[in-house]
Amino acid sequence: MTNGKGDRYFDAKVIVKHLRFKRDIVKELAKRLDQFDPNSCVVHLRGTDRPDGKGDWTQKCIEATKDLTYQVFVVTDQRDLWERYKEAVPHAKLVNPNSCILRIPPSNERGTHQIIPPELKKLNITKRDYVLDVLTDWVALATARQACGRTESTYFEMALS
Repeated sequence: MTNGKGDRYFDAKVIVKHLRFKRDIVKELAKRLDQFDPNSCVVHLRGTDRPDGKGDWTQKCIEATKDLTYQVFVVTDQRDLWERYKEAVPHAKLVNPNSCILRIPPSNERGTHQIIPPELKKLNITKRDYVLDVLTDWVALATARQACGRTESTYFEMALS
């Protein structure tokens, strides 16, 4: 991994093979991932994926997964996107249904990842729990056999440019 720009090799499976978490973090992640099946499909609904000139990514995820007969799990930072998706794909489940991130009110001003600890405290969320929930979502995305939104989204396209 590098913090530089330019040509990068990105493959979450490679990162997962080499990344190690401390034992207390592993225990917390395991609790949050107790219902998750890595042989399923994970959908990443991002708050930054609002309809733009390239299309509505949430709708594209719905279209790509609505007819799947196996379990679909969702990671998201916005409850409204989850509710919209769940209505269209009723057999979907949240990877981490108790995620504190889903308690953060949606904002068009900035992403939930930019909320500072004093603002989190007002929502009765600790930075530690917030980071653990983000890591939980990442582990699910990185280890899932299939994913929708892992490489195709407004967020992903912005990161590449």
